[in-house]
Amino acid sequence: EKGMYFKTIQLQLRDKNLKTRSMQMSLAENTDLGKDIFDCCLKLFMENCSFAIPLRSFGVSVSHLSHTKDVSQISLFSEERYSLKQKKREEAIETIRRRYGYQSICSLRILEDRKLADFDHEGDEP
Repeated sequence: EKGMYFKTIQLQLRDKNLKTRSMQMSLAENTDLGKDIFDCCLKLFMENCSFAIPLRSFGVSVSHLSHTKDVSQISLFSEERYSLKQKKREEAIETIRRRYGYQSICSLRILEDRKLADFDHEGDEP
């Protein structure tokens, strides 16, 4: 929304005993895609966490911010990391949310869990 790119994603987890764990991952090139944040957090979580102790909270942050996209040469033999199609998809979702409200559009994953579907990220009552 602010036109910033990031290169590092940090995931912080706190369990029911208030023990905090932090982990981070740096990308090969900077990005501004929410999908990249989600994918990195999921990877960090799956590689470093067990479900033995319930979680109390988690936090996500990004760092190594920049106003410009890294310049990189696109390989003919690998899939381009930064997806213009994904960027346009995320911009369309944000436009719909600004116009019709945050809960006007969501991922199918969210609809499968009613608690997540009814969650208000801004803390306002419905």
